[in-house]
Amino acid sequence: MSKHANAASIVVGYYDITKQDEAKDVDFSQYTHVNLAFGAPNKDGSISFPLGISVADAVTTVQSKGAKVLASVGGWSGSQWFSPIMANAATREALVSSTIGIIETNSLDGVDILWEYPGRAGSSCYEFDATNDTPNYLTFLQSLRQQMDSKFGPGKKLITVGVRVEPFDVKNGPSKDVSQFAKVVDYAHLMPFGYNGGWQDTTAPNAPFNFEKGK
Repeated sequence: MSKHANAASIVVGYYDITKQDEAKDVDFSQYTHVNLAFGAPNKDGSISFPLGISVADAVTTVQSKGAKVLASVGGWSGSQWFSPIMANAATREALVSSTIGIIETNSLDGVDILWEYPGRAGSSCYEFDATNDTPNYLTFLQSLRQQMDSKFGPGKKLITVGVRVEPFDVKNGPSKDVSQFAKVVDYAHLMPFGYNGGWQDTTAPNAPFNFEKGK
């Protein structure tokens, strides 16, 4: 997707950080990248993980198997404050600082931002700004990339994003041009559950039925 990404195949998994006991039975060597789900942004731009959870222990478990580990921030229940955070320069920069702090403190390989969704409400109680969410999000990612590269070295840490099957919304519908995002993001992960669902008249898969090794 971007100049930061290489052409090698990647296999990404999401690890529910509240289930560390079950994770002991997972062969993380089968993954190239594992996203720890989820940290939730607070209204002031700080980030909270579930109480009693050790992010550092989860990182050690996964990295010992050779996979890269990213903190996944947001998700369905953790996207409530993204829009107001991004709309304010102070809280936007606070989120940048919080993200970098979590990466440094826990020896993470990067961050995965999963905002559901820029320009529309994932849940009816979430604030959103159809006109400004997407450009504000780009400003955040540009600042995050610049500061991460300054702190850790150019391209040393990853920025990935989870995205709908359509580009981020702007005032008149999905964006027509996301090339500026590609300049600062390493990978974008399509959320496959957005392809098919209860809004259709027929059933259809949202993921492959079969897994063929090597493909």
